[in-house]
Amino acid sequence: MPSPFIIGIVGGSASGKTWLLNELRKKYTEEKLCIISQDDYYKPVEEQEKDEHGFLNFDLPSAIDENAFLNDLLHIAGGREV
Repeated sequence: MPSPFIIGIVGGSASGKTWLLNELRKKYTEEKLCIISQDDYYKPVEEQEKDEHGFLNFDLPSAIDENAFLNDLLHIAGGREV
């Protein structure tokens, strides 16, 4: 089995990320394409930090469980299932 090819797609709101992913889905089967969303790695609400105004702010870098995200990416890069 060949090593997976990992591409990161980033951009601001309305920059075309979803459009690009939908186009990739049209061209590749589920066996050939795996889409992982950083949104799936938000920490639980009870672990979220509040911003300087006392509100939950999911745009803070601390909102993402970076360790879990990185661990899963490394597993995938190594050809292991997540």
